[in-house]
Amino acid sequence: MKEMPEDDKLYTFEETMAYLKVSRSTLYKFIYSNELAGYKVGRMWRFYLADLRSFVKGKNGTEEVAIIDEQR
Repeated sequence: MKEMPEDDKLYTFEETMAYLKVSRSTLYKFIYSNELAGYKVGRMWRFYLADLRSFVKGKNGTEEVAIIDEQR
């Protein structure tokens, strides 16, 4: 059997909650606000690892951090 690339790995809903360290309701919020790509397979949600990594990078990159210059 051919090995899947690491980024093509599919995570379940519970695995995604653990990976992102968020609650069930927060994960649903991310899905339904189109912040995170999720795929329904039958009645079950699945998430690509590449999408999760992009989501985390995007969250870190979009938040502005105020830097205070204490030498003024």
